[in-house]
Amino acid sequence: MLEKMNDYARRNIPFLFILDFELNQPVVIPLNMAAAQGIYFNIKGVCNYLATTQLPTWINWRTQPMPFEQYEKAFCYVKQQLNYGNSFLVNLTFPTKVETKF
Repeated sequence: MLEKMNDYARRNIPFLFILDFELNQPVVIPLNMAAAQGIYFNIKGVCNYLATTQLPTWINWRTQPMPFEQYEKAFCYVKQQLNYGNSFLVNLTFPTKVETKF
């Protein structure tokens, strides 16, 4: 995955990467191949579809996030450590099961 990303960057090929939390199923493809994989995007007006392209009409997301109390406890701990000066930058993330079908 990293080799592919570095190769695209070295050759100035714009690419899209999608990573799952555990990096088990990474997707790394040149932007010009995304539509062929059923991936459509519009990033600040740069898109890979025409106004006449038939896009999926709905996407159903089912998530199973961790309990709020568990997240709140971790958040408070991180905030406390920031206040102590033990870190200046934190990315507090947790795995969340997401199922989608469209």
